[in-house]
Amino acid sequence: MSKLETNTIDTISGSTTLTLGGTNATTIAQDSATTITGLKSTGIDDNATSTAITIDSTGSVGIGTTAPFNTTPSSFTISNTTPAIFLEDTDSTSYGVGRFIFSNGILTYLVGSRNGTGTSGSSEYMRIDSNGNVLINATSQSNVERVNISYARATHCGMVIDCTDSTAITPAIKFFNTNGDVGSIDMSGSSTSYTTSSDYRLKENVSYDFDATTRLKQLRPARFNFIADADTTVDGFIAHEVSSVVPEAITGTHNEVEVWKEGEELPEGVSVGDNKLDENGNTIPVYQGIDQAKLVPLLVKTIQELEARITELENA
Repeated sequence: MSKLETNTIDTISGSTTLTLGGTNATTIAQDSATTITGLKSTGIDDNATSTAITIDSTGSVGIGTTAPFNTTPSSFTISNTTPAIFLEDTDSTSYGVGRFIFSNGILTYLVGSRNGTGTSGSSEYMRIDSNGNVLINATSQSNVERVNISYARATHCGMVIDCTDSTAITPAIKFFNTNGDVGSIDMSGSSTSYTTSSDYRLKENVSYDFDATTRLKQLRPARFNFIADADTTVDGFIAHEVSSVVPEAITGTHNEVEVWKEGEELPEGVSVGDNKLDENGNTIPVYQGIDQAKLVPLLVKTIQELEARITELENA
């Protein structure tokens, strides 16, 4: 910590005089241009030729700038080509160091250690990129997600949601769009439910009279393995084969690929609507998906129709 000691501070005829005592005493008047020499400081150099720290009349602090951002409440501004804030834990021999760096619109948080000579090493834990995307243990988006959590399965899980005050049914995650609440993931004392909006007050044109059996017979259940998991055979459906029967169960479009969209920074010679290409010049697939739970109403109605036919035959 820097320390400044003086022998006298006098006010004479409205002007302030500061006298630094010692063998070679120095006196500085209010309007004096005297340069202090022989003063030792472990902080800001008293002989500096430029301003290191500015505190303006609002209490805002600027480092590396004489004009900190003037906000209410007071602000703290660091002006540099790559401004950074270090947080150091000195409780251990290998000091823990946290570091925030802002560069090119990207805010990065790194954690490392500092040894006795001041050498530090660090690993990036999180960043908020220039588009507002949050990346945890990742430095770039893997797709178009706003939040990316990258983890090792052997030692971590991707996310934990822990309700600490109740075992009653409670939403862990709720989903909204411009129409309002459209679903949630709910927890109870012993299970998890994946719910979608279904209140009668949200619906119209309700009909219970339709032919489910004919539609069900158009579905083509299959057995297959995914290319990425060649040793595992599963039961399921091919998405585009279901889309004409139960379209609400399918997301995406048959053979869809990524295209350049309005608002994206377009490479030279590329227009909105053109196909995006990977590093090998190939189009980038956008894969279809299926929510098989949306097939359940068709299954239930088909069973009811079959039961009715069986009862009719039994009574014949």
